Amino acid sequence: MKGRISHLPTIHVSLSEKAFEIQDNCGGIDLDDALTEAFNFGHPIGWKSESLGVYGVGLKRALFKLGDHFEISSKTLKNGFRCELDVSQWVKNDESLKDWEIPITEQPQAASLSSAGTKICVDRLHEEVISRIKTGTVESSLCRFIATTFCFFLERYVRILVNGQKVEPAPIPTSKPSRGSISFERIADDGVQIRVIATIAAQDDTRHFDQTRAGWYVVCNGRVVLSADKSDITGWGIPPMPTFQPKFRSFVGVVFFESSDPML
Repeated sequence: MKGRISHLPTIHVSLSEKAFEIQDNCGGIDLDDALTEAFNFGHPIGWKSESLGVYGVGLKRALFKLGDHFEISSKTLKNGFRCELDVSQWVKNDESLKDWEIPITEQPQAASLSSAGTKICVDRLHEEVISRIKTGTVESSLCRFIATTFCFFLERYVRILVNGQKVEPAPIPTSKPSRGSISFERIADDGVQIRVIATIAAQDDTRHFDQTRAGWYVVCNGRVVLSADKSDITGWGIPPMPTFQPKFRSFVGVVFFESSDPML
């Protein structure tokens, strides 16, 4: 495809009943960022960053919800670090704020750009996590979620493989109307650039509209946070707007929110 790069930074995700692992060659996490940002709970007052994350709790929450033990190692061209935590023992200490710190030790930097990256491994998985993996549906669900949420990034800026299977982007199914034109509006509000697009949906191979993919899509700094929404979140069913019905299956709307400060 035009515009795609053959040698993309790559993220390998593997999951089994024994462990959940992510490994990439995306440049690594700087030691200072690890000490002051990545392993903090939340952000300090006045924090600003041109990142996708907002609240500063997602990584830690994911690790704790998956299992009782994790290891993280990361190397950049400048420095490196390693972290290992026995969660079941760590949570027993809660006498001071220092007990909330996640221990980090400095490691040598990467020898080359190709070896600069991060590895996260969570094992001793919780029973509910193991049960879900045993159903055999987690891998396919994860692939669908990645394909939709990061459709603007996949195979353009990054490649993601889940258990060795490359995840292809699932683009928002927009098309150009045969009559009339696409509705478009641009708004600027308090440091946020907003673009609203309303158009016809793309047809599938049988020249039909897929009702499951119709509705509104909300994209924040390139990440799809709401997909094919047909609820009152995007106005459906709030007078004078109608509730979503099959006759609207050819409709797709997209709202892009973009800001250098994701909190806005």
